[in-house]
Parts: sequence; structure tokens; C-alpha cells
Amino acid sequence: MARATLTTIGLRPEVTGLENMPEGPCVLAPNHCSYLDPFVLLAALPDTIRFVVKGECRDNRAFGPLIRRAGHVLIERLQAERALAGLEAVAEVLRAGAPVVVFPEGTFSREAGLRPFKLGAFRLAAELGVPVVPIALRGTRSALHDGTWLPRHVPIEVQVLPALTPEGKTLVDIVRLRDRTADAIAAHIDEPRLHAVMVAGIQGLDPSERG
Repeated sequence: MARATLTTIGLRPEVTGLENMPEGPCVLAPNHCSYLDPFVLLAALPDTIRFVVKGECRDNRAFGPLIRRAGHVLIERLQAERALAGLEAVAEVLRAGAPVVVFPEGTFSREAGLRPFKLGAFRLAAELGVPVVPIALRGTRSALHDGTWLPRHVPIEVQVLPALTPEGKTLVDIVRLRDRTADAIAAHIDEPRLHAVMVAGIQGLDPSERG
């Protein structure tokens, strides 16, 4: 469906690095630029992948039933107990042998740039001993800007980068794995690296007021 949809609107992603996909479970960690990103990844990657999806999507009449039927994992981002339950659901999918796509930035915005990565996906990878595969997406932000609905015909590239193996389970190990993943992606996209203070400024908040 994703391939047919992208073809219909005249977008065909160029995919490189598929040989870097490990056999078996792994955490796929792409940068997040646009609502197009999941469709592009579904079209570009093996059909065994599963996504971690924000829980609000379960109420979407068009996509909610499809998301659940396809075996993707819904996580409540704003409620800690439910979010932890969601992480365990992600762990179950990984234990079953499926690659899981997690957008470590958590969201995207109209402003270009790689946002700070959250730790959850890397903690799971470290605890389960599965590799993390950085994925560099290029062109999706230009193809469909935040706040628009009509895609532009621009080149879209999906580059699967070499897998990173967790080196331990401590917090230091998890942070190092996160940073290695972010560094790998940053080196292969044409957008600036944003940091927490910069993101707070973009959103119009005083960094000291952020939780």
C-alpha cells in the first residue's frame, strides 16, 4: 500500500545500504522530518518491520485499525505508566524476531534540523542485546512540509547505515549508543544538529521552563 501510494503521487525513494540490515531483531532508528517518513520507510524496507506509533493514532478512523492489524506498537507518550507498558510491548516484538522502527527524536517540526534523541529505544536495544541501525532520510521534509498536504516532487533518499552493537547496559553505555546513532545520522543528512536549548528556543520556550 505504501509503495502504491508513493508511486501514485509521483514519489519513488532511492534506497541504499539494505545490505546493512541485520538478520533478526534490531532497532531501526531514522531521523524524522515529515508525515511521509513512515510511508517512505514502509516502501523502502523489508515488510517484516514494525513501527512504534504514538497512542493517539488508535483513534484515527482511517489508520487506527490498520496499525493494530499490522502488528505495530502503540505507545502513550504523555502517561508514564502506559508508556512503560508500551516499551514492554516493543520488547515483545523484538523478542519475536522483528525489526522495530523507532523515531528517536519523538517528533518533527517545520524547522529543519536533527532534534535531540530520547533514550528509550537505546535502553531497549542495550537490555535485549539487539543492534541499532541508523537510517538517514533525505528529502521528505522538502517533499511534504509540516502544515501542508500536497507533496512536492523532489528526490527522496533512504540510506541504511551500518548497525551499531550495544556495548553494555549501564546508563553510560546507553547514552553512548544514542550518541553514536545520532552522530552517524548527522553525518549523512543535509540538516543542522539541534540541541536541547536550540529546540526550546524554536518552540518559544525558556529552556529552564522545560520538563
